[in-house]
Amino acid sequence: MRVPRFEYIEPQTVEEACSVLAEHKAEAKIIAGGTDTLVMMKQRIIKPRYLVNIKRIKEPSLTYAADCGTAINPMRVEGQMEGSIHLGLGMALSEQMLYENGQTLNASFLDYKLPTPLDMPDIQGTHIEPEEDTSGETGPFGDKEAGEGAAVAVAPAIINALYDATGVRFKELPVTPEKVLKALEQKQEVPAHKA
Repeated sequence: MRVPRFEYIEPQTVEEACSVLAEHKAEAKIIAGGTDTLVMMKQRIIKPRYLVNIKRIKEPSLTYAADCGTAINPMRVEGQMEGSIHLGLGMALSEQMLYENGQTLNASFLDYKLPTPLDMPDIQGTHIEPEEDTSGETGPFGDKEAGEGAAVAVAPAIINALYDATGVRFKELPVTPEKVLKALEQKQEVPAHKA
């Protein structure tokens, strides 16, 4: 099924994006790498006249500090940290399985949105190494884990940044641009799923 016709708009600043959205209201939908909008358009659930791509708006950078013990291979530690940040970014902003009547709507990598290198912010990092021998508390050369632990911190950092920017506390992942816009329109807390 083909996507309905739309006008593509690519603002360069947050102010320009807000102006376009205010002008076109319900006829405009945000895209920023997530799949919600495109999947719903393919299924004819929504038919926006305007798609506003906010990917050209300058992204902030991300800084990390890793307590990895002795970095035996610093380049590998850096790669592990960037990979974990990539994982956390996808978890926070785009990755989700969509279902309808038991059918997966985004079963391929064409429809399931994984962050790409183009989606990654500028990353700056530092490795914290011990000043004394901690080999009894770590691996045989003073090394510790490097990687997976960083993924845990990315989503809460993004959620807190969104809260600081919007005053809305999101309690469900991923926080897609559509969810942010809807929450801003309602200007109330997004309800959490009951366990």
